[in-house]
Amino acid sequence: MLDILLLIPSDIEVFGKINVKKIDTDQFTLGVAYIASYVREKGYSVDILNLRSLGNDWRQKLKDKIISEKPHYVGISCVTPLIRACRTTASYVKSIDKDIKIIVGGPHPTVLPDETAKLDEFDVVVIGEGEFTVYEILRNDDLNKVKGIIYKEGDKLIKTEPREVNMNLDQLPWPAYDLMQNLDKYANPFLGRSANILTGRGCPFKCIFCPSNLIGGGIYRLRSTSDVVDEIEFLYKKYKIKGFLIMDETFTLYPKRVIEICNGIIERKMKIKWTCDTRVNTVTEDLLRKMKEAGFRLIKFGIESGDDEILRIIKKGTTTDMVRKAVGLAKKVGLGVHAFFIIGHPYDTKETILRTINFAKELPLDFAQFSIMVPFPGTEIYSMAKQGRGITLLSDNWNDFKKYGKPVIELPTVSREELEKFHAMAYRQFYFRPSYIIKRFFKTKPAEYLNLFNKALALLNFIKQS
Repeated sequence: MLDILLLIPSDIEVFGKINVKKIDTDQFTLGVAYIASYVREKGYSVDILNLRSLGNDWRQKLKDKIISEKPHYVGISCVTPLIRACRTTASYVKSIDKDIKIIVGGPHPTVLPDETAKLDEFDVVVIGEGEFTVYEILRNDDLNKVKGIIYKEGDKLIKTEPREVNMNLDQLPWPAYDLMQNLDKYANPFLGRSANILTGRGCPFKCIFCPSNLIGGGIYRLRSTSDVVDEIEFLYKKYKIKGFLIMDETFTLYPKRVIEICNGIIERKMKIKWTCDTRVNTVTEDLLRKMKEAGFRLIKFGIESGDDEILRIIKKGTTTDMVRKAVGLAKKVGLGVHAFFIIGHPYDTKETILRTINFAKELPLDFAQFSIMVPFPGTEIYSMAKQGRGITLLSDNWNDFKKYGKPVIELPTVSREELEKFHAMAYRQFYFRPSYIIKRFFKTKPAEYLNLFNKALALLNFIKQS
């Protein structure tokens, strides 16, 4: 008998028209793994099933797991575009064993707890971070004693008092790496076999489109540097992992802390490669050189737009001059640079979108990712879209909120169809320039040519559909 089985739903359909299997690999889902490690430390039996990694056989393998393990609870992590998939999964679990209680958590249930709780497939909705809450659900027969949930009692929905945000991340055990099936499959094309690491939660910035702060209440909390380096060393020695993706929103915000982590990696003589996401106004040449000394290889910047007025509107707090400087410093130090751009900001026009595409081509980037704006519930931009302030929401169906699907928004001077064309244009003009193809070919190792070819095919197919 298993106390709880935690499910990672397949996110394939979130990507819409693009074949994500050709351009991405399975990612280790830290939120679920943290919950698993915490409840296990408290004495409860737990397992994890990654449905994405199971492919088309996920139903049979999930059924086999439920029949053999007989879990009392099944927990599902849910983001907005996956609400339908999560409901389907929950319904399938109930068809196997109607007595299993379904817990659902994640960004979507946190932002829309009442709406989610009304759905027949779910028994308990977790609001906010899940470690303490799921543990208390397991240990309490009376759910009214558990903070931060909505649960069903007959035809009634009972909402308990809010849970405080966990300010001490060091009290959490490291993620349950041993429960992730086929850990060897978690590989990054740039880093090889790799693992995700979270050194902090939240973000102090207030970009109007970003849903990252919805679970933690917008409070930025950090782990101790010693705990972070210890975890890296554990993975390096026990699992022979030499690639790491730092998943913090703005890893370089506190340079002194970053330097401490780098020094820890260097002092322990770990030969690793790693990447991080950050902002262009938080890096210096000296910091980047120290990071490179510690194995840092690829920096990911959220640039978002090539127009300064649009950057002001979305409250990014950066300028195009800051972008040029930061990208230039990264290349000077010898780092790879990956940039994120969004098409369809409020008040974007055809001219500002073209400016963004041209800006991406102007910069010495190794990789660029273009997305059409998706105004997720709970964000400021969602309210703007509902009110038609510079951006209009075209659908209330959460299944339409896909990264590469048909746009769920349009702009006063740019239609949905035009946004699709600009999206395809951005990828075509950036990646299929002769200068870029030649540069990429000579930078790519022969062993990576197949991966590069598959990505090119996936992009071509996406462009053809747009």
